Amino acid sequence: MRTRTTRIWAGTKEKRKMLREGEIPRRTGSAAPALSALLAAFALCAAFALCAVPLLTPPAAFGAPSSNAKDDKKVAPKNDKKPDAKPDSKAGAKVAKSAAGGAKRATLAAATVNLNLTLARWGAKREFVRDKETVRWRYRSFTIEARKDKAYLDIHGLRVFISAPVREKHGSYFITRSDYDDTLAPLFYPAATAKTAARRVRRVLLDPGHGGKMPGTENKALGLEEKTLTLDTAKRVKTLLEKKGIIVSLTRETDTHLELAERAALAKVRGADLFVSIHYNSGPASADGVETYVLTPVGQYSTNDARRAAAGALTSVESGHKQNTWNLVLAYNLQTHLVKKLGANDRGVRRARFGMLKDPACPAALVECGFISNTAEGKKIATGEHREKIAQAIVAGITAYKGVIDGVLDAAERRAHRGTAAPRKP
Repeated sequence: MRTRTTRIWAGTKEKRKMLREGEIPRRTGSAAPALSALLAAFALCAAFALCAVPLLTPPAAFGAPSSNAKDDKKVAPKNDKKPDAKPDSKAGAKVAKSAAGGAKRATLAAATVNLNLTLARWGAKREFVRDKETVRWRYRSFTIEARKDKAYLDIHGLRVFISAPVREKHGSYFITRSDYDDTLAPLFYPAATAKTAARRVRRVLLDPGHGGKMPGTENKALGLEEKTLTLDTAKRVKTLLEKKGIIVSLTRETDTHLELAERAALAKVRGADLFVSIHYNSGPASADGVETYVLTPVGQYSTNDARRAAAGALTSVESGHKQNTWNLVLAYNLQTHLVKKLGANDRGVRRARFGMLKDPACPAALVECGFISNTAEGKKIATGEHREKIAQAIVAGITAYKGVIDGVLDAAERRAHRGTAAPRKP
């Protein structure tokens, strides 16, 4: 039996010889149909490839325009360096939406603080409140209350204004990062957030508001002038503080005029550890109560600035900004005791860019001790008895602030003696 071998390298003459000798069987049919079928198969594959590529990949991916002008607008990317993705692809749209949402959440997280999470980390416990737009936490002996869309926090019942309204989303309450860093954290962790070292209170400079050609607010019906009332109140405060062993001086002892910058400069000249400016308020006939001001932090809006400050004012840096933590602690204690002692309406701790608060070289606050424009409150302020109560409240606030400072410095000395680390910023 002959063995058949196929030699694809055989030439034409050799192949004819093998056919004659019977080594290769003769074919009865023609090879044309098979060859035609093979060519047809190749043609079909090529046609599929050419048709499929434009459907799977945008024409711009190959650097060639599409055949449809409308498709060009939809498909061609604005930048050749950007990754090419089919714009009408559902998967691509989901990825793009997810990326945009992630970026937005990252920006929001950097600019805001979630009070629910932060206060829980502090150890505060959330309390039930019937009002759906209000949330309250209890931290140690304090309560912290936030209200949706309101630009203030109620801390242990005392109102403290912040730069931007509280926001609520899915049961979580948010404040801006700057309000957390410059208002909430300093009140509870002053030693960890302060930019300057605490100073024991030994010398206090009192600033009776207005004077000379600047009478301040007036109530002619009651015969009241602010410049006279502030000087009287400051002298009462001076007498009470001196009894506690504190050295006290006044920016003015008589009815004289001083520029705002001069008042602040005196704090440095006299080596004051504390600066308190005393004023009386005016407003609508129904307005009453007490309020305390501290310097507005950089980048924030002042409390009463309804028209909003210019960008330059927002970003201007004053030397008083270094004292932000201690300013706030002082103001909180002053406001607390004014409200408590006088039983007055709490108008809160507020922010302002008053000239005497910008550069006093020590912690500073301005107190508005009541509205002489309000008939009922004006009549009280007109009496020496009520002004004595105001003086006692201011002294109590300064004394409370002094206690906080002494506690912070005593704790720092104990840590230094033990070699332990300073408290970390919350």
